[in-house]
Amino acid sequence: MLESMCPLLGLNPVRPPSRRKEVLLELETCKIFHFAGHGDLKSDPSKSYLLLEDWKKSRLTVKKLWELNSKFSENRPLLAFLSACSTGASKDESLFHEAVHLINAHKVLGFRHVIGTLWEVSDKHCVHIVKRFYEVLQKKGMEDSSISLALHESIRSLRSSCLEEGGIRGFDFRAKLKNKAAKGRIQDEIERIDTPLERLASNRTGDDGNERDFGEKADIDNTNHDILKTQNDRGDRNAKIVLSSKANFTWIPYVHYGV
Repeated sequence: MLESMCPLLGLNPVRPPSRRKEVLLELETCKIFHFAGHGDLKSDPSKSYLLLEDWKKSRLTVKKLWELNSKFSENRPLLAFLSACSTGASKDESLFHEAVHLINAHKVLGFRHVIGTLWEVSDKHCVHIVKRFYEVLQKKGMEDSSISLALHESIRSLRSSCLEEGGIRGFDFRAKLKNKAAKGRIQDEIERIDTPLERLASNRTGDDGNERDFGEKADIDNTNHDILKTQNDRGDRNAKIVLSSKANFTWIPYVHYGV
């Protein structure tokens, strides 16, 4: 998918052998380094690495990248996109504020921008983010100002698709209850809200600060387990009641380090 998009970005795609020596050699002349694979997070963050074919003998670690910190002193490439798990994470709590992770290692190496993740991500959502990111980059141009915008738009796109899949729209949140205990927890959450259930959907403030009339009735359908389903649906700008334990916030982990 990505290779077919490269000509539209004015790029010549190169896929080197997945070994440390060959990858580092290509980094010297690349404009964008896109890694799609697995990252391994270690207790010693300097030993965290990107998983290549020769990972047992020659790991592409944070420490190895630091050792090459002057490689791009004259010609800094635009972007490293690390589409792997936990490339911006660290297990060492004493170093949380030191940014010892793979994202920062690529910044030290000389990349102007680095995109990575704070924890585990799925292949499905990575593909969504990457496809939308490069589509926006194609439209906006290969500039510094386009990177953060492209990531912002791709995250918004993933967020919208996840909310639609989860049934979160206005006050409509469909929770699939597997047992009586789960049903009881949701009922307790609803009863915790001071406003009477019949008025939950009326005269609430939307995301833009304006008062909205979402309808006069909100109900619980004990058959379909629909939680706070209103009669009127005014779109995704409406205020929402979401039980965080049931929501899937898959768009959050992606982060950008840039100039």
